Amino acid sequence: MPQYKSILNVCIFALCYYFSYLPLAAQSQLKYEILNTENGLSSNWVTAMFQDSYGFIWISTTNGLNRYDGYEIKQYLPRLNDTTSISGSLT
Repeated sequence: MPQYKSILNVCIFALCYYFSYLPLAAQSQLKYEILNTENGLSSNWVTAMFQDSYGFIWISTTNGLNRYDGYEIKQYLPRLNDTTSISGSLT
């Protein structure tokens, strides 16, 4: 009976050891990109972010709305006296 307990302890230790490294392996596969005004963002002051069902990332800033597709940024800016533009403050 003591032999089974030691085998069980080794198996539990091995599983804990294995699963403790899984989050580290998953994090190394993530891709990060810095978005700012130099690569097309309308402002560096981000107020909200949302990813839609098509995969676009919508970024709300103090100077407009931006749509990021993973490659480029499209800006939607408020324009004074233009009823077809988005509403918002002009800063």
